[in-house]
Amino acid sequence: MILCGKQAIDGDTAQVGPGLATRLGIPYLTCVQKVREGNDTGLIVERMMDDGFDVVAVDYPVLLTVVKD
Repeated sequence: MILCGKQAIDGDTAQVGPGLATRLGIPYLTCVQKVREGNDTGLIVERMMDDGFDVVAVDYPVLLTVVKD
């Protein structure tokens, strides 16, 4: 698992995390606000959305961009 911030303060483009995951060929989830559950094979996380949050399951390897909320 690779953790990244949501975005940098200089460009605010939020493309480093997804770009890194794409180059590594692994899945990624953005705007993660909470890890609900984790085990040896993957995670269940909450992703921040405009109207609340989504619950998503993902297997390792994975890259997450996280928010401080």
